[in-house]
Amino acid sequence: MRAVPCIIWYCIPVHADHLRGQPEKAMNQIDHYAIRGGIEGRERLALLAAIFAGTTAQLLDMADIPRGAHCLDAGCGGGDVALDLARRAGPSGRIVGIDLDETKLEIARAEAVAAGAAIDYRAADIAAPLPGPFDVV
Repeated sequence: MRAVPCIIWYCIPVHADHLRGQPEKAMNQIDHYAIRGGIEGRERLALLAAIFAGTTAQLLDMADIPRGAHCLDAGCGGGDVALDLARRAGPSGRIVGIDLDETKLEIARAEAVAAGAAIDYRAADIAAPLPGPFDVV
């Protein structure tokens, strides 16, 4: 399988440099997150995902995600891009979504189950070692 390097979206907590490699401290800084956390944050991310759905689809089309790809959605938020990746990678693919906000991750897990997608959502700091290797990040 060929590697498909692709940056989908990059969003980190504001002023997070001092938290790199310290996931427990980073998880406690959720109120400094660039996008509001919890249910309100998930609703905002769902709206943004709907607004940018066409652009996201074009980007993923250009990335040409192969069936069976191992993909990482770093800073996955509500999991909308992870769901798109899962549709493209198919049942033989492996999708991991990481984010600091456990509330958003719980909602994303439920939405993935409802969509029939097997996505591994994890609460983690994107500066920590990643559970790779991945074909697409």
